[in-house]
Amino acid sequence: MANRSSTKLALVAACGVVLLSGVGWGLASYLNRKSSLVQARTLLAAGDWARAEVELKKYLAGGARAAQTNEAKLLLAQVLARLEKHGESLELLESIPDTAPEAPRARVAQGNHYWDRAGWLKAESLWKRALQLDPRVPEAGWWLLDLYFMHGRFQEAEQLALQLYDTEPDSRDRIGLLWELVRQDNERMDPSTVKGRMEDALREHPDDFHSQLALARSYGGSGQIEKALNLVQQLASAHVSSVEVWETWLWCLYESGNFAEIRQLLESLSPEISSDRRVQKYHAAALEDAGDWSAAREIYEKRLQGDPYDRKAHYRLSRVLRGLGQEQQADWHEQRSRQLDAARENLARLYASRSGALVTGDLCAQAADYCEALGRREQALRWFQEALRREPTHKAAAAGLARLTDSAP
Repeated sequence: MANRSSTKLALVAACGVVLLSGVGWGLASYLNRKSSLVQARTLLAAGDWARAEVELKKYLAGGARAAQTNEAKLLLAQVLARLEKHGESLELLESIPDTAPEAPRARVAQGNHYWDRAGWLKAESLWKRALQLDPRVPEAGWWLLDLYFMHGRFQEAEQLALQLYDTEPDSRDRIGLLWELVRQDNERMDPSTVKGRMEDALREHPDDFHSQLALARSYGGSGQIEKALNLVQQLASAHVSSVEVWETWLWCLYESGNFAEIRQLLESLSPEISSDRRVQKYHAAALEDAGDWSAAREIYEKRLQGDPYDRKAHYRLSRVLRGLGQEQQADWHEQRSRQLDAARENLARLYASRSGALVTGDLCAQAADYCEALGRREQALRWFQEALRREPTHKAAAAGLARLTDSAP
């Protein structure tokens, strides 16, 4: 009996040694992998990219868990990009599936890769995907806003900035998004700069529609009307239903003062394109040039019914009314145009003086007032909200917010 007990104890002890050895080996392996990741982060912070690459590859070769693997892949992709191993970096990012928590950051990094190579169509798609996966993922929205600014896609920029604002927890970033809309309304990239960037991009990516359109406008803006017209005519053949293309063609002709060709082009447009408000202003301009004041007046008045804050339509209508001898109405529309110009200039001055200024409730309420005066209801609402976040008892902001809320369409 004693011998059997001794044998049993010996077996238990032996199993324990084996078990502890296995646990010890597993623990040591885990700690070594963890140490590699910690070491890699330290090397990254120090800018030692070559050694960080070694540590991260060692870590991934050790068979880390999926979540840790994806995090390490993100870090390694960053390192490889720094070392100009761009193909390997992109492969790592592409290997992170959309279902992984790290996917939004991976899609942003992929987008940045294509942005650096003027692959803006692909970059835009990846940044949008990142925002779909996580509306708060850092950088994606700002990269898109930069792209829209460069292309002159200002309506899309406003829609995106307000969308980002509504999910942004950081007060400074929310204010930054609202200021970005003011900046984009008042600043334009130099046409020669846009031209250079678009020409470079289109050599590598000739099918990028928005870049083609931006290039045509940059040609027109720099006085190269023939180049602009040649390009936009090619675009019209490939994008027959695009209002943006036809509007750009008309704009080029308008910039050159060629009203005969404007009238000819307008007659060739489909009813759907011709009736678009972006095209209607060229109908009015052609009628005005021909001295048909009454017909031009009808179009401008219709434009103002759709958008009472269209300062250019107010100004053009004032000129038409003077041609018709209706001075009193002309004065009213000219004054309205000046009021809108003044509100826009005041908002621009507020933006220009923002650096170092404390963002107070009064400042936010003032920006909201200017936006409201310009008919930018959604921007005004958010400025009033920011004013009340800073000063909950701000009477003017509370009244403004209530006024806009009550007048919701």
